[in-house]
Amino acid sequence: MKVSREQEVVDEFINVLSGHDWYYDYADDFSVFEKGMRSKKKIMTLLKEVMALGMDPSAAVDIYNQYAPERYKLNTNDIG
Repeated sequence: MKVSREQEVVDEFINVLSGHDWYYDYADDFSVFEKGMRSKKKIMTLLKEVMALGMDPSAAVDIYNQYAPERYKLNTNDIG
């Protein structure tokens, strides 16, 4: 069964979200901070990519918010 490009990106998006250290900015170890920054950048890139591939922005934000702690949740106005 062939998986669409959108589904591949959604799967990667979910995978990165599920492994993201949401509190990386509190790390004393700079390498942990850098890893968290790279992960956050990847998340935002994938968020925009799934929307560019046709996913409704509110659906993309809903996926993000399933993994984000309350203080990091987004709404569709937060993405550009």
